[in-house]
Amino acid sequence: MGNFKTKKRLSKQDLTFCKTHTRFDEPSIKALYKTFRRDCPSGKFTQADMVDMYKMFFPDGNAYKFSNHVLRILDQDQNGVIEFKEFIVALDTMGAGTVNEKFKYAFRMYDINGDGAIDQGEMNQVLKTLYDLMGKYSFETPDALEERTKAFFAEVDKDGDG
Repeated sequence: MGNFKTKKRLSKQDLTFCKTHTRFDEPSIKALYKTFRRDCPSGKFTQADMVDMYKMFFPDGNAYKFSNHVLRILDQDQNGVIEFKEFIVALDTMGAGTVNEKFKYAFRMYDINGDGAIDQGEMNQVLKTLYDLMGKYSFETPDALEERTKAFFAEVDKDGDG
C-alpha cells in the first residue's frame, strides 16, 4: 500500500485514497492517522504488534495462530504488515460497511486457500485457532469442534458437493 518508513504526515495521495475508499471524512481520517502513528510509530502494524494486542485480552491463549488469519485478510498487498490505508479500509468495512462487505471479510477469514469455497478442514482450522486464542476459557474440545463443523456442513451442504 504506502511506504511509511519516513512519512510522519499523511500524504495528500493517501488522504485522497482514504476519502475515496472509506466513509470517513477528512478530520476523522487525520485523527485516525495520528492515533495509528502514535500506536505504530513505524507506520506499520506488525504481526508481533497484533499478537501483543490479542494477548492483552487473551493472556492464556495462542494469539500467534489467530493473528496469521487476521493478517491474511487485512494485509491487502501481502507484505507482512498492516499499513494505515489497509487499517482504515478494514475499520470502515467492519464499522460502517454493508452486510455484504462484512460477509466478504468473514468469508475470506475461513477461505484459507483463497479458492472461493470453504471446506470442513478450513472451517475446523479457523475455529480451532479461535478456541486456541481463548485459551483456558475455551469451552470446546477439538473433537467436539470437529463434530460441530461436520453437523454444520451436513445442514448447509444438502447435496454433498462441498
